[in-house]
Amino acid sequence: MIDESMQDINALMNQVRIRPHFTGGNADGILLYGIKQTSMFKNMGIQNGDIIIGVDGKAINSVDDAISLYDRLKNSSEMKMQIRRRGQIKEMIYNVEQ
Repeated sequence: MIDESMQDINALMNQVRIRPHFTGGNADGILLYGIKQTSMFKNMGIQNGDIIIGVDGKAINSVDDAISLYDRLKNSSEMKMQIRRRGQIKEMIYNVEQ
């Protein structure tokens, strides 16, 4: 699913709206909203308004940070994504199949 999505970034970006999130003038994650019902993001359990703050403990402060993680995912069997949902920090664990 990730491979297919990353092959066509334009199609992927049509599934969701993404923008940097700031607290006190500092970037502290990426906000996801406008998630389409049939999107990869919805299938992953991500909800409108979720803020991705980290992956495998590495801070995500920009869309470029999130995209750069793709290479790491190709060699991983598990990914832990930290999100802020309605003010609560939550960790989502995904198994990555090669």
